Amino acid sequence: MRQARPLRILLAFDFDGTLAPIAEVAEEATIAPDAVAFCRWASSLPEVTLAVVSGRDLEDVAARTAGLHAFRSGSHGLELSSPLGERLRSVAARPLEPPAALIDAAAGAEMRIERKRHGVALHWRGASDAGDVPDIIDAFRKWAGDEGLQIIDGRLVVEARIPGPSKKDILMELAGLTAAQRVIYVGDDLTDFEALEWAASHGSAFVVASAERLEYPSGSEVTHSLPDLFARLRVALEPTSGS
Repeated sequence: MRQARPLRILLAFDFDGTLAPIAEVAEEATIAPDAVAFCRWASSLPEVTLAVVSGRDLEDVAARTAGLHAFRSGSHGLELSSPLGERLRSVAARPLEPPAALIDAAAGAEMRIERKRHGVALHWRGASDAGDVPDIIDAFRKWAGDEGLQIIDGRLVVEARIPGPSKKDILMELAGLTAAQRVIYVGDDLTDFEALEWAASHGSAFVVASAERLEYPSGSEVTHSLPDLFARLRVALEPTSGS
């Protein structure tokens, strides 16, 4: 009788709001100690491949997840590296700068403009002048459209990015690259929804719930805390036999 073998699993996480609590300022986000411990345990399982898929620049997410044996994707899919740090995809940076009037208006409303390697993000968490926020967002979207940029909506943020692969595309690519027979994805934001829906149909999808959102992708499982999430993931990662 042939011995059963565990299924190969791709376990992928978003970073902000998932492995790291949401921070008012992106530069202050830090991976949770419980997340480090869980990821190290999961990646030690021979059938599990770990990945971190983020909207941050690749160098940024790599620095914040240093010590984890994981594939890493940055810029919502434009960049990808192996667990050993080898660049598997790297798109040339493109300097992007919104008009000065838009920058001034955002500053006046206490909105924050974040410049990235492949895009620009407009944040309005904590904005003081809520009345001006919708008009500033519309102006940002128009500028991005005129520049031929891709709009990516997030939680209290909108990003204008060089067009290219998405988080869902990265999951599909990594699943093929690692010959994964099951995919588990964990996210929290609008930018994760397509990836979550795809993962739900190819394994499991977990959403770290937020008071800022009431509806989540179909097929996803909702959790409200990291301890609960990691407890449920441990069950999901229990050895699964295949013939």
